[in-house]
Amino acid sequence: MSNITNLTDTNFDREVVEAGKPVLVDFWAPWCGPCKMLTPTIEQLADEYGDRLKVTKLNTQENQKAAMSLGIQSIPAVLLFDGREVVDATIGLRPKQAYAKMLDKYLKKHEKKMKKQQKQQQKQQQKQQRKQRAQQVAWEYSVSRSTRVGLSEQNGGFLDTTLCSDQLREESPGRYHQRFFGFEAVGIDKFLIEN
Repeated sequence: MSNITNLTDTNFDREVVEAGKPVLVDFWAPWCGPCKMLTPTIEQLADEYGDRLKVTKLNTQENQKAAMSLGIQSIPAVLLFDGREVVDATIGLRPKQAYAKMLDKYLKKHEKKMKKQQKQQQKQQQKQQRKQRAQQVAWEYSVSRSTRVGLSEQNGGFLDTTLCSDQLREESPGRYHQRFFGFEAVGIDKFLIEN
């Protein structure tokens, strides 16, 4: 059985606007002959695209508020939503290929956008993890025998932090490139200062 959600005036925002993925909405009515002819196509689209978008139907005879708010004047009307935005639409009965083309075109664009967002989120998470690690390492190095090490900021200027010289020498003799809070320690031999 096709996974199609029946919409109402009450649940429209929850099922469409807040769906978190593209939503195909078929606006129809019981008295509409072309709408009945379109039903098998919508069911096939739900089967084929159900893992990539949400497929829904709204009976405009029983739920006029939602249809009127979107300016639906002719049915069948098939609208593709992404959040509150109508990203594509077809009015009247069309062959299945026309709806598939509409979906493929937008889903390709949508999935590319989602991959970009996921990549950005991963970068943010990695940045946060590096920052947390830097805080932990800086705290660990601040105990016992400490030496002042000059840090060269990426955009110029310097930052001093108290690090354990023995551990620094052991982990990276000569040069130390561990990043701390957007700063990079460079030329440890040059910047080491006596206690």
